[in-house]
Amino acid sequence: NYELEAECKIITDPSASEKSLYDKVFMVYLNYPDIWKKACFFIEADMMQNRFWTRYANLPNMHPRTDKPSLDAFGKAISDFFWKRQIRGNKFHVQYEQRSEKEHYYLVFLSDFSNTYDVFEPDNDEMVSRSESRTLSMAIVFDEERHTLEINAHGGREVYDTVALLFSSIILVSELNMQQTIISNY
Repeated sequence: NYELEAECKIITDPSASEKSLYDKVFMVYLNYPDIWKKACFFIEADMMQNRFWTRYANLPNMHPRTDKPSLDAFGKAISDFFWKRQIRGNKFHVQYEQRSEKEHYYLVFLSDFSNTYDVFEPDNDEMVSRSESRTLSMAIVFDEERHTLEINAHGGREVYDTVALLFSSIILVSELNMQQTIISNY
């Protein structure tokens, strides 16, 4: 995002009055909430485990759709896939950010299985059981310049291929020919 890059140059200026990296980080947190949210978004994607990344190369030369109806349709399609196969993912949220001129990030959050946890109440020493449904997260990165799609998700080849096909049909509005697509894990 160009606005983000411009503001980051101001923040990382060595002549800035903040003395340390921690001072600068705290200054961003307090004074630039939009930059903070975007930085947290990219950190979350970058911190996903390497062994779950798969790259699809040789994708169509298309500009991806980023409007809310397209993101909702994409999330709904992934949600339906997981719900039918694993009985999880009935709730979803898709978040989009553009990292550079040609690099597009989509984080997909699905509701995971519900589980019960024993926790202590914050105001006293009483232990209680709470049920919660955490999220199942995946990252999808589309690079327009290199014509690649990178997916980080749990579930193996069926999940990767399904997400790639859904992304291509809903976000790129193009059919993905799996015979012409180069697939590699890294």
